[in-house]
Amino acid sequence: MAASQMSSVVRHLRGIIHRQRVADRPDGDLLQLFIRDRNELAFQSLVLRYGPMVLGVCRRILGNQHDAEDAFQATFLILVRKAASIRPRSMVGNWLYGVACRTAMEARRAAAKRRIKERHVNVMPKPQASQPDPWSEMQPMLDQELSRLPDKYRAILLLCDLEGKTRKEAAGQLDLPEGTVASRLARARAILAKRLARHGVELASVSTALVLSKDAPAPASVPTALVESTVRLAMVFGTSQAAAVGVVPAKVFSLTKGVLKSMLLTKLTIAASVLAVAALTGGGLALVVNASTAPAQTEPTQQATPNKQEANVATKASITATSLADVFAGNEAAADEEFVGKRLTVTGEFSRIYRESFSEDGRMVRQYILEFSFPIAPTALNEPRSALLQFPFGLDARKELAALRPGAQTVSVEGTCRGKQVGRNGAILVRFDDCKLAKATNPE
Repeated sequence: MAASQMSSVVRHLRGIIHRQRVADRPDGDLLQLFIRDRNELAFQSLVLRYGPMVLGVCRRILGNQHDAEDAFQATFLILVRKAASIRPRSMVGNWLYGVACRTAMEARRAAAKRRIKERHVNVMPKPQASQPDPWSEMQPMLDQELSRLPDKYRAILLLCDLEGKTRKEAAGQLDLPEGTVASRLARARAILAKRLARHGVELASVSTALVLSKDAPAPASVPTALVESTVRLAMVFGTSQAAAVGVVPAKVFSLTKGVLKSMLLTKLTIAASVLAVAALTGGGLALVVNASTAPAQTEPTQQATPNKQEANVATKASITATSLADVFAGNEAAADEEFVGKRLTVTGEFSRIYRESFSEDGRMVRQYILEFSFPIAPTALNEPRSALLQFPFGLDARKELAALRPGAQTVSVEGTCRGKQVGRNGAILVRFDDCKLAKATNPE
């Protein structure tokens, strides 16, 4: 009996040592171990390591513990399905932050829809107005803008500003020179401050970590029950969606599927635009037209060093208006990289045509605006927003535009994308230059 008990103790101790060895492995090793063997201990170690960060993001954006836990579980279920696509493997923490933001925003949209459906017919008494808290309003906005930064900048900010690592530690984890980490950190902070300034938020004297921890700190650890249930659900979900039905809570299952679908659509949108550019530039052999192959009248200096903006304008792509609006609303970095400065043909049902007048360099400019309008996710203040694609035309296009019928006609408009601006009520404005009407179908 004593020998049997001793054997059980030894096995128990060996199990503890094995789990600790797995838990101590780097991020990339844990992710690879899970991808290759579906190792539950490796997955649990990632949940324990990054769970506090993910739960903190979900709490800040949703402001509700139950909804935050649903978004937390959905984030790690998405990790199960998308683990093999994470490159490099060591960037799993950075990837989880972005997915957590996306999932929490999707959960907030779903919650807003439920509230509208459940609204009582009778007019309810208005609650007593409370003093708005600028910190609570700023936190979700900061999380959203952080999630939209390019990976190389977001990873540095997460390590140094949120996890409190030194530049030397961050350099070791990212396998970069310490000088590169320092320059990227400064650049990341500058980009983030500029983007927040569009929302009227000044971050110059407030650290990212302070804003995100004020009154809503990331938990030091995730409740054990939540970790255990998340790992159990993830293992079932990783087997098949059919096996997960009835096991994964309905809200978590629906949220996971919704985010996976939106990630796929974003990926397909970007891939389609790249393929279209490749087709228009000769089967993908050259996405940028080199000035050395330009007509003879091109100046020699331009032949030698074409600038980036000129090269981008030389490329063309076709995309639907809804897809373009979705990319600008959901991933500004991807939109900047793929579309800004490029010649695009945008197709869809436009919303209206109106006349615009403004003063420029002492002269009055009058033009027509052809506009596409789409609803997008609400702001941190739950104010509804829209994405507007605006194509200016000269007054000489009046007759051509007068024949169009808003809301009943599909048009294709060509123009050079000049990027995103923020308009009234948080509307996203995507402006174009040098526009022309490429095609219009007859109204039904």
